[in-house]
Amino acid sequence: MTAPPAVVVVGYLAVLGRLRVARLPRGDGDGQVCRPLGSTLTCDAPLVAAHLNGLGVRAGHVLSHPGRRPLDMLALTLLRRWSDPVRIGPWRGEPTEIEISTDDGERVWFNCPAPGVASLRDCGGGDALRLADSVVYLDAYPWLASACLDVVAAAGPVGTVVVNLGRTGGQSARERILAFRRRLPTARVLPQVCIPELTSPKSRRAAFRQLCEGTDCPLALITSGGQGLGLGGTDRHHWWTPPPAARITDTSGAGAAVSAAFVAHILRDGPGWSEALVADLGLVGLRQCAVEGALPPAEQAEWNAHERRIGRDMSALGNPGAVSASFSERPSLDHDGIKGY
Repeated sequence: MTAPPAVVVVGYLAVLGRLRVARLPRGDGDGQVCRPLGSTLTCDAPLVAAHLNGLGVRAGHVLSHPGRRPLDMLALTLLRRWSDPVRIGPWRGEPTEIEISTDDGERVWFNCPAPGVASLRDCGGGDALRLADSVVYLDAYPWLASACLDVVAAAGPVGTVVVNLGRTGGQSARERILAFRRRLPTARVLPQVCIPELTSPKSRRAAFRQLCEGTDCPLALITSGGQGLGLGGTDRHHWWTPPPAARITDTSGAGAAVSAAFVAHILRDGPGWSEALVADLGLVGLRQCAVEGALPPAEQAEWNAHERRIGRDMSALGNPGAVSASFSERPSLDHDGIKGY
């Protein structure tokens, strides 16, 4: 019997189209011509798998089906190179993900995730999904949390679960943690959350207490954009602040890079932590901010090369619906998903 992966990521897989405009429209009929920036992967779970691969940790993945478009198939093919498929949900339609950024740094994200969420829900159950011996990372954004929780709870007992709550905080984050505690009573739950407004030591202490006090969470990871990040629990935490001259080109993928480094630490050393670890996590995120795209540098370069090749093939064929096999190991489709997954 094949040993289970040391880490399993659970979440939603989609291709994110990226556009740049001079400014966002401000009124009805105020349109803008966009410049394409290429695409990358979203949400965090597949990115965490790619970053773990760069750290020498071969993760397994339980993910939604991204769709049947050419770049969706590329996502499945390259993800299989970077991590091991545990389960891919059946095809339930084509999710849509678009990120628009402006020349002066504004960024908005639009998604229509219903097909992917439905696909992920269908990953639950079955005798092939066993997570008890793995560190589990999952995305628990408000629109995705219940689907991820259903999948993990259906797998039976689990050990350590790193729960990425996304951009939230306060009572909402606490309620989601408690929901996970109720459904996974034997698990060690370690929350991760992004709270951009944490600008003072007092607000940071309060945030850690709200996440950990009374929730039986021994450790929480909080990121706060340009304010840095921190690690700790109810009674003690440490905060890292980026240097004033830090060059931040693109924050896409920085949270996933930090998540992967945190998961690798948990796998190696358990829930203990040090101030040196916090500084290391901060530098990991800072390095990713210098990359255009959410994937790690090498994986993003590989993605970009294949994306350009697909574009050339489509242009040469003159048919947007037809694409040649411009990358190796292209998976074949059956009615329910990817053969061999």
